[in-house]
Amino acid sequence: MLFGLLPLLGYIYPILFYGEKQAIIPWCGARRHGKTKVKPCGITYYNPDLFLAMYCLNMIYLCTSVIIVISVIVYTFIKAVKYEKLKAGKGKMNRKEYINFCKEVFLI
Repeated sequence: MLFGLLPLLGYIYPILFYGEKQAIIPWCGARRHGKTKVKPCGITYYNPDLFLAMYCLNMIYLCTSVIIVISVIVYTFIKAVKYEKLKAGKGKMNRKEYINFCKEVFLI
């Protein structure tokens, strides 16, 4: 059950850092942060290139975890149908029989 919630971890980064000053964790991406005569903004400076790299890694993690979770769910359904098919003593079936059998198994 918790395995299905794994992709939600990929949404933590966008929730915390989306938008610069309006974010939950405000950040500033100005290159000359505090090095000019202009007053520093008082917000933590983060390198925008680092943010881009973290965003890319986060999206890679999110996509792969979604693919893995969906694959596990499909694999589980296939194995459940296969087990029920063996239990019912059914051999080879054509597509229509297989779909009807799946409907019976999952009560759709």
